Amino acid sequence: MNSIFGRLLNPLEPRRAEVLRNVAAVARQRSTPFMLVGAYARELHFFNVHGVEVVRKTGDVDISIQVRDWDAYNGFSAILQHDYGYRPKTADHPEKLIHEALRQELDLLPFGEIAEDGQVKWPSDNSPWSVVGYNDAFATALTFRLESCEEIAVASIPALVALKIVALHDRPDNRRKDATDIAFIVANYLAVGNRERLVSGPDADILPSCESDLDLASAVMIGRDMARFLGAEARALVTGYLQHEVKSGSRCYLVRGMIGTSFPKFERAREVAAAFLRGLSGEGIVEG
Repeated sequence: MNSIFGRLLNPLEPRRAEVLRNVAAVARQRSTPFMLVGAYARELHFFNVHGVEVVRKTGDVDISIQVRDWDAYNGFSAILQHDYGYRPKTADHPEKLIHEALRQELDLLPFGEIAEDGQVKWPSDNSPWSVVGYNDAFATALTFRLESCEEIAVASIPALVALKIVALHDRPDNRRKDATDIAFIVANYLAVGNRERLVSGPDADILPSCESDLDLASAVMIGRDMARFLGAEARALVTGYLQHEVKSGSRCYLVRGMIGTSFPKFERAREVAAAFLRGLSGEGIVEG
């Protein structure tokens, strides 16, 4: 994992901080690696660390735990329930827990050795769930230290984009929020410490290649950043999804989902998807 976050510009909500402390305590007890993913990780990067207002705030906390099998997963969940006051939100979705006193939901998602061929299959209904890219995301996660000195791994912003692209195509029903989050990330990526990269360093060629279009430059940069951490399997999968988004007229979950305030037309959203693909292809990328 990479560097530890510095001081936050905006403190964490107490109830969410408590969820993170609970998970970190169980993870330490069971020697289980974990990381924060999903929309709350996006909020932490943009709002809490850099002070960028987030339009769509999430109601839950998504935690991915690296486990070898379902016994390990269920054991982790059982401690949260028995010792910390969580309960299943619904019998059909064992990953969804809720702490009623905190009024906070927690999604507990497995990855690691438990997966076969890049998927986990939930025992409740045998439904497959792609976890391609999660190991890569964990290997490059940032570390954040809570005031209690508990440390949590947080998926990087480009890792969040890659995981959301996979989720969009793996589980397209009710996943429009992932595309909305990606559009937000593109529109604000330069504001979280990346603007100076456009004028110096290995990515200084991006802006001229995009004819000074900042949104497209942001998307190319994100694509390059994804290319720098994704392994071969995840990179091939995300590349294939983006190629489909750029060339196809159907099932364009990312492009159609990004249409909104930032990118009001299909053609503009598709340009952004193409810019992701340019960066991910390694065009002009310099390692180091």
